[in-house]
Amino acid sequence: MSSRALNFAALLLLVVLSGSAEEQTTPFAGAKTVGVTAKAVDISGIPHSGLLRPVRGWTLTSDDGDFGGLSALAAGRRGFQAISDTGLFVDLNPSLARADVKSMPRACVPHQLKRERDSESLARDARTGTVWIGFEYRNLICRIDGAGRAQAYAPPAMALWPKLGGPEAMLRRADGSFLVFAERSRSGGSVAPLLHFDRDPVDPHAVVTAMRYEAPAQYHPVDAAMLPDGRMLVVNRRYAFPLDFSAIVTLVEPFEIREGALVRGRPAILLAPPHIADNFEGIAVDTRGARTVIWLAADNNFLPEQRTYLLEFELKTPRSGSDGR
Repeated sequence: MSSRALNFAALLLLVVLSGSAEEQTTPFAGAKTVGVTAKAVDISGIPHSGLLRPVRGWTLTSDDGDFGGLSALAAGRRGFQAISDTGLFVDLNPSLARADVKSMPRACVPHQLKRERDSESLARDARTGTVWIGFEYRNLICRIDGAGRAQAYAPPAMALWPKLGGPEAMLRRADGSFLVFAERSRSGGSVAPLLHFDRDPVDPHAVVTAMRYEAPAQYHPVDAAMLPDGRMLVVNRRYAFPLDFSAIVTLVEPFEIREGALVRGRPAILLAPPHIADNFEGIAVDTRGARTVIWLAADNNFLPEQRTYLLEFELKTPRSGSDGR
């Protein structure tokens, strides 16, 4: 790529990441199935702590312009459910050969400005099919139940979060409580607000407990997922001009989650040059028999200079006399 093309791509990416684009766009409305091409990539060299073992990976491409921008991920036997940062659902078939793309309900995305449709976090109740989606710029959460009924709510505890650093990561715990991570704080740095909701965060009567999350230096949380044993995985991203991305996945112990705590994790995976590196924003956990599988997805920002990656890792099974660390 020429230096002029690289500078243009970097400038466009800064506009995307900063949310400064004010253009009125006409978002896709409806539902469609698009073809997807999956190309295998070698992930065996990715640095990791031993807790998560690299298994395999792919780059995903499509001729349809609405495929991409994956900002959060859920996984199950029927494949993958992702959301894009343009307010779309992207449901990827297990074969990785096609995806169902559909618009979110108007209750969630009533506006046409891209920043108003910037869906960044996703939690799901696999039993009922209910999903919760966090919108970064508006600092609100939209719940869509299994019948497609949607309700949006802006929790007062999130009202002062930065408009470009709102609910970037969210997870639902086994007890039905939620954790919602701000990407950034108003003061900057790697420490940002973290909230615990004792129930559905769209319920105005939910009890909210405040704490803080400290990402690795120069990184910020962008997605999170629960392991079956109650531990949590958090994706932390770093970006530097012009197109320099890296990510660290950290492991957080459940005892860290308490009122007023400064929550920290320990590194489990590093996604950085010279190995695979891009704008990783999605993480999902899936159980397959005795295996616990972790999936990571990258947001290509709809730019040809970036890639939509889907990577598979496996949780190391603790052996007798070992805690699996």
